[in-house]
Amino acid sequence: MKRAGVWKIRRLHFYPTLYTPYEAGWAKHVATYSRMEPDLQPDRAAAAPASAPVLAPFDYANPVTGAAPRSSWTPAAADLAAAGATPAAMAATAASLGQRLGLLQDAAIIENLHAMYGYYLATLEWDALTDLWAPEGTIEIALRGVYAGKPAVRRNLNLYGQQGLDDGVLHNHMQFQPVIDVASDGQTAKMRSRAFSMMGNYGKNGTWMGGVYENTYVKRDGIWRIESDHVINTYFAPYDLGWKDLPARDAPGVTASNPPDAPPTVHFEMYPRSFLPPFHYVNPVTGK
Repeated sequence: MKRAGVWKIRRLHFYPTLYTPYEAGWAKHVATYSRMEPDLQPDRAAAAPASAPVLAPFDYANPVTGAAPRSSWTPAAADLAAAGATPAAMAATAASLGQRLGLLQDAAIIENLHAMYGYYLATLEWDALTDLWAPEGTIEIALRGVYAGKPAVRRNLNLYGQQGLDDGVLHNHMQFQPVIDVASDGQTAKMRSRAFSMMGNYGKNGTWMGGVYENTYVKRDGIWRIESDHVINTYFAPYDLGWKDLPARDAPGVTASNPPDAPPTVHFEMYPRSFLPPFHYVNPVTGK
């Protein structure tokens, strides 16, 4: 709910899908509740039995059954009147809303573009992935340096294996928590998100990877493209060891047989030495 012009959380309700021990995984043992804080008592009981499977209710029409949403919002007369009573005021409000809606649509498109990036990266579809870049776009991952231009981007992707899926190869790549800021003219944008990968070769090795994206995007002929793809890796951890007791190591770095066009733009250290890449927006903790 909005208080004094600032949005606040009124109710936070998390519906867990599963809790499972790391050693067993979800294939062998699943609990639908957590016992991490057995002595922390709630103010009132849960809305449904903690042990019962629960599907979180929709606040919009159920996409399968079409059932009505749990609640709905309709604008009050005061909301409509706030735009102003004159035709000129209404026209100005409509124009402002149109511009804001356009920026929201741009942000949604960029989020979808980033999801496409993750899908093509996970399925090793290098040609399709390269097509997401602007002609002059760049890619910079794991201190390997900067590869500039679409041909160089495509060449960079060869560092991660041959194109196409292979039996026994896992390269699952996921992105979370995107923060997207579209410029007021709707032609450029910046995005920060987190990356998580599960990578491996059957019977040989398995690896966890974490990182942070600080990307830029540009709209060309009405289509959003990647302008710069920059990943600051936070860890590479063997599947069997995990990141808890991970020894210090460096990111892969420059590959002599497939060199970049320019050296890395920033040097970073990975967990446990840790490096927090700069924010393209105000730091949510320090306010800087």
